[in-house]
Amino acid sequence: MKKKKKDVSNVSENGPIYFPFSHPFAFASLLSFHPEFAKVMIENFLNIEIDHLEVVETEKAILLSPTKKSVRFDVYAKEANGRSFDVELQVKKEEFIANRSRYYHANMTMNELKRGKPYDKLPESAVIFLCLNHPFKGSREGVYRFRMKEDSGIDVEFNDGQLTMIVDCKEKEEILREKGLNELSMQVINFLTDNRVEGEFVVELKSELDRLNDDYDWRKTAMTFEDELRREKRESYEEGSIHARREAVLITIRREKRKDPNINEEELIEELSLDYKVSEDTVRECLQEYYQSLEE
Repeated sequence: MKKKKKDVSNVSENGPIYFPFSHPFAFASLLSFHPEFAKVMIENFLNIEIDHLEVVETEKAILLSPTKKSVRFDVYAKEANGRSFDVELQVKKEEFIANRSRYYHANMTMNELKRGKPYDKLPESAVIFLCLNHPFKGSREGVYRFRMKEDSGIDVEFNDGQLTMIVDCKEKEEILREKGLNELSMQVINFLTDNRVEGEFVVELKSELDRLNDDYDWRKTAMTFEDELRREKRESYEEGSIHARREAVLITIRREKRKDPNINEEELIEELSLDYKVSEDTVRECLQEYYQSLEE
């Protein structure tokens, strides 16, 4: 029977706080501080050769327009010839992983396409998701490689230079190996999921990870990073919660106005404000939106 992989998210060694390789900040730090680590991992997971990585950045944010959603890559790497790579450590299950991949590729592409540059010179891009939870409900294929393809079965090549690779790191080793992952890739996955140290490359990773965890300033930055992630998550939840309550207010206004077109609106505003825990101004905005919808 295969030994169950343990949760190493709260590993403690060398003191009360130890950030394992499966921690997003530790993962990103190692690959940015040591570009050769990023190069080796990308080469082995994608089964390609890279001459030289010109840029390796973590938490790289690309903002194309103040009115557009920015994208933040876990590890963004660019080869000297222009090929770009994004390595994402997906700790928690992501429902919209396909949409994220599409948005990452779009931003990587737009960041490369300069005025007057012909389309055939657009460099290739690859996004690699290393998922610590099963990424697809009902599917246990282990490794997924997505490229653009013709939908009706016609044998026509449509190589737009984009690849999304999704690795289910929680899948059984034999399945991952059958899907083409080599020994070094498996050693990296075992280090991520089981804190298992095997092979020369992972020994180097572990050595540098220990050194980082012995650095007080780095640990302090890692804790600040965690606080920032928690704040962003809380704000995102609050924003979504407010949006949902606002929609509920609007639905209730429509229902109440259908029942009684001459309903006392000030009383309605006060009541809905209390019921849905939103400001009276928000209810008034919803009421105005209701009247605007009648005019359209």
